[in-house]
Amino acid sequence: MGIGLLGLLSLAACGSTGSGRKVSAPASGSAGAPSSTPASTPADKPVDAPASAPAASATPILHARDYVLTQGPETAGFILNTSPDKQSNPQISEKKLAACLGVPLADVQDRATDSAEGPYLSSADRLTIVGSEAEIAPAADVTRDAATFTRAQTPGCFGQLFFPSFQEELAGSGERATLNSSRSLPPPAGATNALRMVMTLTTGKTHVPLTLDLIFIMSGRVESSVMVIQVNGVPDATLEQNLTRQVAGKVARQSGLTAA
Repeated sequence: MGIGLLGLLSLAACGSTGSGRKVSAPASGSAGAPSSTPASTPADKPVDAPASAPAASATPILHARDYVLTQGPETAGFILNTSPDKQSNPQISEKKLAACLGVPLADVQDRATDSAEGPYLSSADRLTIVGSEAEIAPAADVTRDAATFTRAQTPGCFGQLFFPSFQEELAGSGERATLNSSRSLPPPAGATNALRMVMTLTTGKTHVPLTLDLIFIMSGRVESSVMVIQVNGVPDATLEQNLTRQVAGKVARQSGLTAA
């Protein structure tokens, strides 16, 4: 499971603008069209039955970019951040996550075939920042990852493993960060799971509270996450529900997903 959060947090901490990287879908070859029937056939030779068309792929090709948060009515009043993101945006170590959870490495390994990040959007006052990520993975992995977030250790492990990278990113900026808590959050309708990290950013004698909510929408072969950062408060529940509704609607329409 690949969760890159540093770009969003850097926006909140440093006040810089950024846009998420996007990993393009791998090029895939399309099946060729059946050969055309010969122009003429000798009368004394039986006509062969036309070759059947190649069978449709059992697994439809999905693109992660189709399952991220995009601008729309749900983000009215938010500004698109378009400057390049210079942050390294590291991922949580799978080995360390497995050790923290007390499970085999295979239980957390990321076998995604495609991944993408949506745009970063911020409110006019820059106190609220939203973004998203999506991955395409085997359905069994999606089910496994959704179950991982129900484990009691997961919120603490995510906070414990992610936060040192954030602190390193702040090194040299004159800012410091403290992780106050990391816990499960009742997910908005349509979401699978949610986590909340509460932090304090310190510059000199100024202490700024910051809350990061991670909302996960996992179904079929798609894992999407919506990230909402709120400076000086907690994210608005109505905003989070609206953002979740947009992404959950996209995930529900993925090709090959059996209707419930």
